[in-house]
Amino acid sequence: AACVWNATAGKMASDDESELAQLKRENAALKAKLEAKEPKAKRAKTSPAEAVPTASVAAESAAAKGAKGKGGSSDAGADFALGEAKRVNVRLFKGRTLVDIRELYQKDGTWLPGAKGIALQPDQWMTLSRAAADISQAIEKRNVAYKLELGELRTVTVSEFKKNLYVNIREFYEDKATKELKPGKKGIALRPAEWTALATHVAGITAAVNGHEKVPDSDSEDVDDA
Repeated sequence: AACVWNATAGKMASDDESELAQLKRENAALKAKLEAKEPKAKRAKTSPAEAVPTASVAAESAAAKGAKGKGGSSDAGADFALGEAKRVNVRLFKGRTLVDIRELYQKDGTWLPGAKGIALQPDQWMTLSRAAADISQAIEKRNVAYKLELGELRTVTVSEFKKNLYVNIREFYEDKATKELKPGKKGIALRPAEWTALATHVAGITAAVNGHEKVPDSDSEDVDDA
């Protein structure tokens, strides 16, 4: 009986050692997995301003998103950071030049173009760029009555909310019931510092627009610029 007991005890000890070895292997694999994820976690803490200084990650992300969406073609274009999580991207979309002023969001450590924004046609951008000094002056004087028509029910206005000033670039639509013009989803609000950053990039953005060979006609098909 003693021999049987010793044999059984030996088998139990062997089983315990195997289980312990398996646990060690699993812990080592888990540790390696966590270490592999650590650089990605650190990248997620990168600030938007660091992530999108000029034509960089956001431009590549925008191009990738454009290529996947609706079967259209899009190039990365030229990127101009406005600070925080906003930027201007000049690119071709389905052969048409767009000046996309947009807010970014972060996913898996990468900054991507979000839903808040508006893509201007070249003529609309030119109208805005020529009025840059007037818009800056309106901000300085807190002139909330300022309004610039860009065409196609798109405007630039200066507004104040909770003592903070904003430059609003937005598209409006006509309410079928009341016939009143109401703000639509396409648009973006820039803080004074963000507008100042945009104003300093006017020459570069205009050069990027002029650099594209194909400029759309005013009566061409509308672009879904969200």
